Amino acid sequence: SIVFIACGYHHIEQEERMATTFQIFRMTNMWKKGIILLGALLVSLSMAAQDKEVRKLLRKGNKQYRDSLYTPAEVYYRKAMDKQPGNADISYNLGTTLMMRSHQTNKRNSQNISRQQAQNGTVREDTILKQAYEELLRAAKLEKDKKKSADIYRNIGVILQGQQQLKECIEAYKKSLRNDPTDDEVRYNLALAQKQLKDQNNQNNQQQQQKQDKQQEQKEQQQQQDQQNNPQNKPQQQNQMSKDAANQLLNSIMQEERKVQEKAKQGMRVKGRKLEKDW
Repeated sequence: SIVFIACGYHHIEQEERMATTFQIFRMTNMWKKGIILLGALLVSLSMAAQDKEVRKLLRKGNKQYRDSLYTPAEVYYRKAMDKQPGNADISYNLGTTLMMRSHQTNKRNSQNISRQQAQNGTVREDTILKQAYEELLRAAKLEKDKKKSADIYRNIGVILQGQQQLKECIEAYKKSLRNDPTDDEVRYNLALAQKQLKDQNNQNNQQQQQKQDKQQEQKEQQQQQDQQNNPQNKPQQQNQMSKDAANQLLNSIMQEERKVQEKAKQGMRVKGRKLEKDW
């Protein structure tokens, strides 16, 4: 009986400890879930706040872009890029802004400025265009929307066409049309680039032919000059002249000899006729 009571008490005490442990474990899991939910909530709030800030920066940048204030627009887009570096829209806006800024710089350089200023401006323009091209390529890799992809490749084609990289430019326009076949402006740019490439190839072929003709002419002139300056050619010419003179002299001697022989024959005939008369 004592043993039974003791065992029963021990069993009850063990159950109580197990129940307490289970409650603690359950509370711990609830705390963990609560912390996870709280963290997810904070992340969501942070992302929402970040998205709100990015949209605000984009609106400011877009306003500056519409007013043709490309440098301030670039500043806003770069700030937005720092917050969301994988955003295709930001890359497209930034690349397009840099492209327009380059055109604006080129237009200013075409005015009455010194050669040194023009050269410095060209360097800056090339640097800006390179950055624009890189941003648009990044946007093309990120973008999933076909209409937006068409706009991206159109601007890539415009940059390449301005740099006379016509083969790459044609490929960019073709990609744009594959995403949006209804864009007549891109179709016109494609036809123009194809014509420019054809004219460029014809011009290169013509220049190559002119270069070959000039090299051949220079080679012939050099050969003539070498013949005139080479002393070994003179004795050959003198020998040739001596041989010609010898032939002429020999012909002259032979003609004189024939004349003498002819006269001798004529004299013999005369004497023969006289002898006949004497007899």
